[in-house]
Amino acid sequence: MEGSMFVCVYDDGEIASDAQTGVYFASAKTIMIRIHRGFGLSKLIRIIMDKANRDPRDGVPLIHFKFPTKVCGQHVTYTTTQIQDDDDLDGAFEMI
Repeated sequence: MEGSMFVCVYDDGEIASDAQTGVYFASAKTIMIRIHRGFGLSKLIRIIMDKANRDPRDGVPLIHFKFPTKVCGQHVTYTTTQIQDDDDLDGAFEMI
């Protein structure tokens, strides 16, 4: 669907990296959600907190967007950027 994308949310995990993959997320709990262009960061946070069964009073999660920086055959290298505001979230849509 134009203007929407499915994203994997890695809840309560860590951001790690290695020479082959670049950045990767490690988490025991993965949630798939659909987001739409123009959602806004506050709505995204509410959706994530709801899907992860977290109390919003526990604090706002850090949100990072992982995207490919190098594709060589079937090998893909990723990097990440933190989403801190609505402009960052819009930028994630521009990258896909």
